[in-house]
Amino acid sequence: MNVNLKKYIVLVLIVPVLGFAQEVRQVSLQDAVNYALENQSDAKKAKLQIENSEYLIQEARAGALPNLSANGSLTYNPILQETAIPASSFPGGEQSPDPFIVLAMGQKWNAVGGVSLTQNIFDQTVFTGLKAARTTREFY
Repeated sequence: MNVNLKKYIVLVLIVPVLGFAQEVRQVSLQDAVNYALENQSDAKKAKLQIENSEYLIQEARAGALPNLSANGSLTYNPILQETAIPASSFPGGEQSPDPFIVLAMGQKWNAVGGVSLTQNIFDQTVFTGLKAARTTREFY
């Protein structure tokens, strides 16, 4: 097959595809300027810095709020430990036919729960952080 013929076949197959892939779109000057400003890397960085500053402000504010925490546990012991105690250590144990009494030690079920509430009455670093947060918000 001739090399020129191969190039012609490739062009015939690719050109129509490229022609359909392009779309004509009219944009006003104001829309183009707005698009450029919104997608400029410095503008995106500034938006991320503003968002980050809001998180820092929320973090500073959280230091002044009360903290509530809760915990709990539930334990099941299917087999309790048994301990042999001399029968003579109990009243009337001298008359027992066994020299030792076997006692189960512990409980099958054990539940523990707790709640804790803490509040900073005075912490200068928190108050300084809140003042700095207000200034940061005004700056950004």
